[in-house]
Amino acid sequence: AASGSGVPHCLALSDGGHQLAALCLDGGLSVWQLTPLHTAAAMGAAAAAAAVRRVPEAPALFSGGGAGSPSQWLAVHWWGRAALVLAQRDGAVSVSSIGSSGFR
Repeated sequence: AASGSGVPHCLALSDGGHQLAALCLDGGLSVWQLTPLHTAAAMGAAAAAAAVRRVPEAPALFSGGGAGSPSQWLAVHWWGRAALVLAQRDGAVSVSSIGSSGFR
């Protein structure tokens, strides 16, 4: 793998801030589950402080086309709560719903 290939180059935060999608230079996609600060703050000061210190759980990982391939994902955007719009190097665009078992 090229140096820096696991570095995110495109980030998308879902409406409400509960999920973060990160595309990496190697073509991988990570989807992180987050606790937005405004949600934690509504539960009280102790919950907000714990949310800031908490390390997020491991993300859901998905693989797209490899770096430099025509099917490499180059851009990601949220479409609703559980669907992503993914743009590929070859110009193709798809809308995919995500679940615990991957894309549908």
